Amino acid sequence: MRCIVCKSEDTGVIDSRVIGNQVKRRRECKNCGKRFTTIEIAILPSITVIKSDESKRIFDREKLKKGISRAFNKIEYTDEQIDELVDDIENEIRDNYGTTVKSSDIGKIVLEKLKNINEVSYIRFASVYNKFLDISSFIETINDLKSDKVNK
Repeated sequence: MRCIVCKSEDTGVIDSRVIGNQVKRRRECKNCGKRFTTIEIAILPSITVIKSDESKRIFDREKLKKGISRAFNKIEYTDEQIDELVDDIENEIRDNYGTTVKSSDIGKIVLEKLKNINEVSYIRFASVYNKFLDISSFIETINDLKSDKVNK
């Protein structure tokens, strides 16, 4: 790694830590003594999402994160926890579907994860994902959630 100050290629790693799907490294230049931080991200093949109308889009982590964040509105859940959840979902997609997945399968994965984390966020996400049209849809989903809880 080239030093950002003196451009020397003689640098060393002082400290490394894994943060989500990134590796953050603290480095020091052996030539000028300056320290700087680098972040490494693994570049994986992109995931193609097949929408309900059969159109194809590239998987958008930020779109998924935004949808999940809305489900956690006013619920104590940090950005870091949401990032970890999105990482977990993306890893599950890669493990089970490879590089092509239906948007409906992503929704099912998200719902399964949210069901185990927070019931309110689960209902919020389900209301958008399942396109609830009336109160009976909410009640049915809440009853299913209760039933699942009892059967565990």
